[in-house]
Amino acid sequence: MTNNPSTKILKDRSHLCIYLYAVKTDPYSYCSEYIYTKCSFEIAVLGPNALHCTKTFREKKLLPFDGLGFSQFMKTESIPEYISEDAFKIQVKILITNPLKNRVLDNCIQTSLKRRRTHDEETKHQTELYKSDMKKLKTEPTDADVWIRASSKTFHVHKIILRCRSTVFENMFLSNDWKDKESGIEIPSFSEEVVQGMIDYIYTGEVQDLKERTLDYYKISEIYELIGLKEMSEIQIMESLTVKNSIEILIAANEYKNTTLKKDLISYINKNKKAVKATEGFKELKDAELLLALYADEN
Repeated sequence: MTNNPSTKILKDRSHLCIYLYAVKTDPYSYCSEYIYTKCSFEIAVLGPNALHCTKTFREKKLLPFDGLGFSQFMKTESIPEYISEDAFKIQVKILITNPLKNRVLDNCIQTSLKRRRTHDEETKHQTELYKSDMKKLKTEPTDADVWIRASSKTFHVHKIILRCRSTVFENMFLSNDWKDKESGIEIPSFSEEVVQGMIDYIYTGEVQDLKERTLDYYKISEIYELIGLKEMSEIQIMESLTVKNSIEILIAANEYKNTTLKKDLISYINKNKKAVKATEGFKELKDAELLLALYADEN
């Protein structure tokens, strides 16, 4: 029995040496610790004539990745006798006879290497960092140079960010008319909540109440050409589409000339025509073009 094998022992090819190593269960962390334990272990080479060798350790001080074992377990010339089915089998049995006791070395420097993130995890992490920074910029609008007012609430924002996210805002700020204006934008046709949600999307790409105000967000995304918000709204529209709200949404799709959404809505309404005709929305529908489209398959 010896401690961790020396280079001299490893170069001795006349004998097979076998060692047990104390390793940390967490492959991403390491700390220099003494590990005190009392144990018995048996190492056996399995073959036609199994060789057994048993030793008992008592309170041996082990460092992670240190080893105890046998420098001359068996002669290498004997190994072929134990090969069975092209395999050399070694069996190890360990019996721990008292609890493990760990003690950090007085002068050790502890280090911890965290598991590296996968590509997808790192991408998500960086996205969250970006959102956090942009939320801070939105809630603490340092250097804000333009305001947006909805009803009685005023939001202080940054022209450069609005320009990057919306071609409508970009064209507005570059126009000659803007130079003669006070540095602000009035949006009286939408509620404070919807305008707040639009600004949230512009800064972070997120909207907290999209499900509750889907149609309003769709309309404001069309007006200010916010492509991402429009796509999010369209998906939510189709997921929450019902007989009751289908006509209202169809009118909006027609108003903003969204032919793809309009086609999907007409298809849905035609499949549920009897129920849709009984709704107040259908009874109040006056648009001749839409009525013609809805009755087209009946002619």
